[in-house]
Amino acid sequence: MTSHGDITLVVIRWLRKASVVRWVLISCLLTVLSACDQGNESGGPWMPPGTAPPSSANVEIRRAGGGYEIELQHPEGFHEGSLQWLLSIGDARFLPSRSSSTVGGYYGMVFTLSSAEFEALDEGSPIIVHYGPDVRQGWKFGHFNRSNVRP
Repeated sequence: MTSHGDITLVVIRWLRKASVVRWVLISCLLTVLSACDQGNESGGPWMPPGTAPPSSANVEIRRAGGGYEIELQHPEGFHEGSLQWLLSIGDARFLPSRSSSTVGGYYGMVFTLSSAEFEALDEGSPIIVHYGPDVRQGWKFGHFNRSNVRP
């Protein structure tokens, strides 16, 4: 049977022989573990100071540079995993461009569209955000309406 002292000795020997790569991996692991412990005061995901999760699903369409931004916010948040969140408006699909600056990346995503992409969208098409390729598993944010564009 191996004693606690034997295991400690093996770890010390391994650390003495550790290459730079091992030290980098250990540093990265410690950084990740400490980051996992950091959140807001309530223990939830990080949010910009002075903000709160949205109380309902929201969509905002605004002009941005030579194109448009569509910001989606949801009170359940957009979890991260191995698949990608996608915005579907009719048959068009878009990847997120950045996190929301108003409610943080967990509760909001911003999708950037060129003017040509925006003009090609069909009026009245459903606005759906979905995790992975299956649009039937998504959250509905109403219907696309160009008159809702904010300057």
